[in-house]
Amino acid sequence: MKEICILTTKYSSEPNNPWLTNDIAKSFAKTNEFSVTVVALSWLPSDPDSCTSQNNGITEIRVKLPSVFYRRSRLLTALKLISFPFFAATTALRTIRKCDLLIVNTPCIAKLGLPLFFKLFYRAKTLLIIWDFFPYYLKDIGYTKSKIAFKTLLKIEQLCFNSFDHISCMTEKNIDFLINKYNYKAPNKTFQLPVWAEIKNPEVVDKKAVRERYGIPLDKCIAIYGGAITIVQKLENLLQLAAACSDQSVVFVVIGSGTDRQKIESKAKEMLLPNILFLPPIPREEYNKLLAACDIGLIFLSEKLSVPSFPSKSLDYFRAEIPIIAGIDPFTDFGSILEDRAKAGFACLADKTEILKSNLSKLVEDPLLRIKMGKNGRIYYESNMNVDCIRDTIISITA
Repeated sequence: MKEICILTTKYSSEPNNPWLTNDIAKSFAKTNEFSVTVVALSWLPSDPDSCTSQNNGITEIRVKLPSVFYRRSRLLTALKLISFPFFAATTALRTIRKCDLLIVNTPCIAKLGLPLFFKLFYRAKTLLIIWDFFPYYLKDIGYTKSKIAFKTLLKIEQLCFNSFDHISCMTEKNIDFLINKYNYKAPNKTFQLPVWAEIKNPEVVDKKAVRERYGIPLDKCIAIYGGAITIVQKLENLLQLAAACSDQSVVFVVIGSGTDRQKIESKAKEMLLPNILFLPPIPREEYNKLLAACDIGLIFLSEKLSVPSFPSKSLDYFRAEIPIIAGIDPFTDFGSILEDRAKAGFACLADKTEILKSNLSKLVEDPLLRIKMGKNGRIYYESNMNVDCIRDTIISITA
């Protein structure tokens, strides 16, 4: 039996709120060919303490540093980056006897040297799953303004990328970005691997009851945004869209959390928007039911982003069979995937309010189009994002 090890900084401890890494670990574990160990680095103060447990046939190893490392300080953050690999390697030596394939997801700067450690000590093959390009992300959100700091982080990430046997990216543009921006010299080692999910049936709900529970109008078309509320999403563009659509029979529901939530709520109050409702975060099971009671899913990415990405919240909308209106950046190929491949919605630049309004109006005014595009999204989700198919691709590529 082959041993799969997954090294990540994001792994949910809540059974009803799994993340991508939980789904892929579960998919490997349910076969008779693999045993699975997850090494989860508790990066946030709220993450679980160090422990080892068995869940659904998966060995879960939590690694958390002493509390002093979680204080807000650039120096302590730097020390945290240096210390985590040492603690993780020490823990691996104590608990892991064998590793045939190591799977790591970005950001890999938090796992410096660990892939090389697994290659040398366990003779493991290594796969990096790229979901973001960390230095560019920090630059886009304004966290890294120093050119020296940016170039240093870029160089470190280049070294990390080159240490892996295989690299997967979400889309073609992600692969192009890797090759061009990182001067990556081994394109034959790269392949596409979209975000994934455990395929589940759509929720069947009493829409009237769900809407009444959350104070959502029964006689309006409901466009919902569910997810992070940060500078990356720049939900000021959503507010502009809501203002432009104040004369239409549509209400915007915003649910989620993030560093910009309070700012966005305050801005909405200043704009006196009558057609927007903010809801607090809710458990995933309840969120899925809420989506099923809505009509349109909203995606926003700041038009200032410079890195192509694939918004994972689209998975929830595809699963719920609701069409998507996407305001995106100029570099992502999500728009062409949504419109041309999935045929499940409309996309344009996030700051083009009039185009967003026109696209939204098509769906608000045409219930049959909403149903058609919603079903198209569901078909795309089942055909391209099934976690078991993703698992088989990984097995085939890394064999």
